[in-house]
Amino acid sequence: NYFYSALQPYGEWIEIDYDVFVWRPYRMSRNWQPYAEGRWAWTSHGWYWDSYEPFGWATYHYGRWYFDDYFGWVWMPGYDWAPAWVEWRYSDDYIGWAPLSPYAAFDIHRGIHFSISWRTSYNHWHFVSFKHFGSHNINHHFVHNNYKHKIYTRTKYRTNYYADNGRIVNGGIDRNFVERKSGTRFQKRDVTETSRFDDYSKTRSSNSDRIVAYRPSTSEIQKYRDVKRENIKVERGRSTIKRDKISIESRSDDRNIIKRSEPRETKSSRETTIKRKSSEPIKDKTVREKSNSERNNSPKSYKRKTNEKSEIKQSTRKKIEQRVPEKRNSSTYKKADENKVKSSVSKRSNSSKREAANNGTKRESTKKSNSNEKSRKTR
Repeated sequence: NYFYSALQPYGEWIEIDYDVFVWRPYRMSRNWQPYAEGRWAWTSHGWYWDSYEPFGWATYHYGRWYFDDYFGWVWMPGYDWAPAWVEWRYSDDYIGWAPLSPYAAFDIHRGIHFSISWRTSYNHWHFVSFKHFGSHNINHHFVHNNYKHKIYTRTKYRTNYYADNGRIVNGGIDRNFVERKSGTRFQKRDVTETSRFDDYSKTRSSNSDRIVAYRPSTSEIQKYRDVKRENIKVERGRSTIKRDKISIESRSDDRNIIKRSEPRETKSSRETTIKRKSSEPIKDKTVREKSNSERNNSPKSYKRKTNEKSEIKQSTRKKIEQRVPEKRNSSTYKKADENKVKSSVSKRSNSSKREAANNGTKRESTKKSNSNEKSRKTR
């Protein structure tokens, strides 16, 4: 909301997709590009872009720029402060820079890395000869668009971002190399941070030698937390940006926007915090084990355990009874065996009688047939 309120006088906010907002500056020329109206200075934060534009404190030190085929140049908010968010190219004669896209993220271990295979078009680069790199009006020395492609193909690519004592440093092209090629010396200058916008706006000119970085205070940000976002143009589905590949943060926890007023950690305080953090889980573990032991030794838990054991015994007994039939009395067992024997004997006798009857009928039939044959012969 602070970005929304602070940048609204200088441009318009557009919702290019659901919950994806970008900002576009007002009244810019057709060939306008970011990182053009300002100067480069070597500081304790590395290469610092000192912008002369009123919105430069936000759009060149937070977030990313993107050239959209439909909207043109738009700025997407981000919440990590840096002296500049650019990528570099260089040769023996020229040095160039271009704004990093929303697909570029910073990691303290890897530096800048991209979520997709990305290459900024040569038209979006600014190239100058080394002798003009330290100029206060550097935009007067840009290479014409007709020669950008030729220079682009003859230059090497470089990004050199790293973390140093909690700060993001834009190493870029080595300062010694730039000084040797340009023939000028870049003195290391201090960046003065202020939470008053008036102090920042006074130094926003090419004639000032001071470098002032505006970083709003916590109290200033708190004023705009409940501001309603009005006058936002809704233009969904027209942007060429890939929403699922955006790498910069989508919300702020006010860690890096505000000016750091807290004292820097000393070695002793850092050691105490490490000790406290390492001892906390051990303490939690001992308390947890103690509470578990007390819970297990309580009378309620003893009753619960005995009931569980009795239930287990009953269930196992039922299973055994289902598998093994009950033992019968010896008398009943004998009677059942006798009945089985009798039934088997009766079955055998009946079968023998049937066989005998069948044999008798067969004999009688053979006798009859023999007598019939004898009577035929006598006749």
